[in-house]
Amino acid sequence: RLSHLDSFFWGPPVDTEEDRAWVRRIVDHYVARGMLDRTHVYMCQFDEAGPDRWPQIREYAAKLKAADPRIQRMLTVAPAGGLYGSIDVWCPLTYHYDKALARGRRQAGEKVWWYTAVAMTPGFLIDQPGAEHRALMWLTHAYEADGFLFWCVSYWPRNPWEEPQMGPGTAGNGDGFLYYPRRPGDPADRLYETIRLELIRDGIEDYEYLAVLSRLIEAKRSRLSSSQRTSYAALLEVPAEITKSMTIFTTDPAPIEQHRTRVARAIAELSRLQ
Repeated sequence: RLSHLDSFFWGPPVDTEEDRAWVRRIVDHYVARGMLDRTHVYMCQFDEAGPDRWPQIREYAAKLKAADPRIQRMLTVAPAGGLYGSIDVWCPLTYHYDKALARGRRQAGEKVWWYTAVAMTPGFLIDQPGAEHRALMWLTHAYEADGFLFWCVSYWPRNPWEEPQMGPGTAGNGDGFLYYPRRPGDPADRLYETIRLELIRDGIEDYEYLAVLSRLIEAKRSRLSSSQRTSYAALLEVPAEITKSMTIFTTDPAPIEQHRTRVARAIAELSRLQ
């Protein structure tokens, strides 16, 4: 039903039995493909909602869960007691993220992502240093966020080749897009990826290097001496030369590349260990 598909981004309707049956069919679809753990409903009609809208969130979230208990409900808000039991995946802005609070919600079986938008730093704007885009992924590791959200990669209310802001004086250059559309008259029918997207890819690879090393340390733990475990585990700590906090981070890619090389060597060593 196209009307349902069109509104799914905003959270599917759940008021009638037909609505709820549709939700169950969608969940079954992802279960059959082994993707339920990566599936969620982004309740975007309540995007960044304040406490005045929490009663509506609780009401809708309860109906959604009643329609199918398997579904994960995600919303761009920081964990708050008034919404406990209504959100399965929290996604606050990076500067609203509380590491200790996030750990507590994970212990309750929930996930806590984070996201950046508009002119926040570190961020993904054209005017920001390229190393800053990568540093954000190292911060994602350091702050133990379960996921990362960027609100859109192809939002072009105006011609981004000429006007890279959403509107005069808004957001910042490049917010909402990581691809450029086809230029009028261009014979190539394609999108054009940005250098920012390539740098974000590098940052995601940096993150995965750390994740692979963490898994290897755990898998080979019984074959490592205490000093070896300590030495390898130290590599999982993000060096201050890369980032100290959400406001202090490198604009030079050199320390990122240097530590990534050290992590890569450790991965190679542990992979060879029988």
